[in-house]
Amino acid sequence: MSRTDAVTRILFEAFSAAEVRLFYVLGYAAIAVFCWGFYVQVRKYRRGAALALEGGVWGRLGAMVSSVLSHRTIDRRDPAAGGAHRLIFYGFMLLFAGTATITLEYDILEPLFGIRFWHGEFYLVFSLVLDVAGVALIGGLLYMMYRRGWLRLPKLDYARPDRVPGDPDFNRPQYRREDWAFLWILLIIGCTGYLLEAARLVWLADRPDVWDTRWWSPVGAAAAEGLRALGLGESGAGLLRHGLWWFHA
Repeated sequence: MSRTDAVTRILFEAFSAAEVRLFYVLGYAAIAVFCWGFYVQVRKYRRGAALALEGGVWGRLGAMVSSVLSHRTIDRRDPAAGGAHRLIFYGFMLLFAGTATITLEYDILEPLFGIRFWHGEFYLVFSLVLDVAGVALIGGLLYMMYRRGWLRLPKLDYARPDRVPGDPDFNRPQYRREDWAFLWILLIIGCTGYLLEAARLVWLADRPDVWDTRWWSPVGAAAAEGLRALGLGESGAGLLRHGLWWFHA
């Protein structure tokens, strides 16, 4: 087996069995919260009156998917925002796909059917794609922050036109706080993903299958070189990786 064939994603290495169980408990809890939120939305919509959909359900569904994937509605209102939103949307979807395929192999295909594909050239190419996707995500988020924090466009002002300053809930600051929290959380996820990758590379620098293929993850590799230049060794990187893993997750 060549070094390229041996390279694969490092998942729970150096984690105790109790930590792995805790991660799955938290993960399933998060999924349960999502499902409940989804159910609440569906329940709300079902309270509305029935409506005869022009074009039928499948036609409307197709139009919705086309609109979401093309971002044409946002483009018509603001081409710059549409472009940034594409970077965020497709960057995040690619990162989500990467996580989902790891889960598919690790939790379903390998234990049940002995099927493994997240290694070798497939893993390296996917690592490159995910690194680029992370750059797209962070770039789109930074532009959206620039719009909200620097340009301060009137269209992003939540002040109610039917009220005057001093009236209750005039400028609705809670919406601005939620928007900023959403942007910052996604940005932290994206940035800590690269830092986590860099710490993992330094931690496993003595493994040729990891270190010799690091430039397939160019952003993470550059960050790893920076950490090494700052004096971070393998043991320190292992501790950093462990803490960052939980924070990022």
